[in-house]
Amino acid sequence: MVTFLRIVVALLLLIGLLVGGAFLLPRHVIVVRDIEIDAPPEAIFPEVNSLQAFSEWSPWAEMDPDMEQTFSGPEEGVGNAMTWSSDDPDLGSGSQVIVESVANERVATDLDFGDMGTAAAWFDLEPNDQGTLVVWGVDLDMGNSPPGRYMGLLMDSIVGADYQIGLQKLKTRVEAQVAQNAADGESADTSETVPDAADDAPETAEDPADPASDAAPGEPAETSEPAPDAAEADDDAGQDSESESATGN
Repeated sequence: MVTFLRIVVALLLLIGLLVGGAFLLPRHVIVVRDIEIDAPPEAIFPEVNSLQAFSEWSPWAEMDPDMEQTFSGPEEGVGNAMTWSSDDPDLGSGSQVIVESVANERVATDLDFGDMGTAAAWFDLEPNDQGTLVVWGVDLDMGNSPPGRYMGLLMDSIVGADYQIGLQKLKTRVEAQVAQNAADGESADTSETVPDAADDAPETAEDPADPASDAAPGEPAETSEPAPDAAEADDDAGQDSESESATGN
C-alpha cells in the first residue's frame, strides 16, 4: 500500500511539474525563414500581395490537391481574403486576410486556424546586390493550454520546413518569369532592328542598250540618228527614176 501511494504521489508531482513547466514556455512562437531571389522587389511583390497568387506556390497546396479554397475582397492588397478547408488533419480549415501592404516592401496577414489558434504572418522584401532577400515569418499564438505550449516547441521545425519549401517554389517561379520577360524583350528589340527588305534591294541595273550608260563622266551621251522618214525615201526613189528616164531619152 505504501508503495502504491508513493507511485501516485510521484505521478502527481510529475504531472504538476509538466503543467507548471508548460506555463514557463512562451505563448507566442516566432518562425522565420528567408531566401535570396535574383529579381527586384517589384517582380516579387505581386506574388505575396495577392492570396490568389500565393496559392500558386503555397507549400500546402500540393499536400492536398482537393483542398477547397475560396477568395473574397479585392484581388490584391489589404482586404484580400481566403478561406480553406481540407480533410487532411495537418491542414484543417481556416482563413487568412491581408491586413498590411506596403508596395515592394512588406505584406502582413492575419490567420485564424479555428480551434488551433491564431497567427500573424508577414513577408519582408529587402533589396540587395544579389537581388532581393525575401523574409517569411509568422507569430503563432499557442494559447494557454499545456499541450499547446509544448506543441510550440515543434513549430520551428514543422512550419519552418514548409516555409523553406514555399520560398524555394517562389524563387523558381519569379526567376523563371523574369527570364521569360527578358527573353521577350530581347526578341522585340531584335525584330525592331531588322532592316526592311525593300531597303536592301539592289538598285536597278543600267540598261546596256542605253547609250547614256556608256558615256564617260562629263561627256554628253551619244544619241542614235533618227531613221529616215518613209515618205522621204519614196520621193528620193521617184526622183532617181525620172533622172534615168531623161538620160535614156
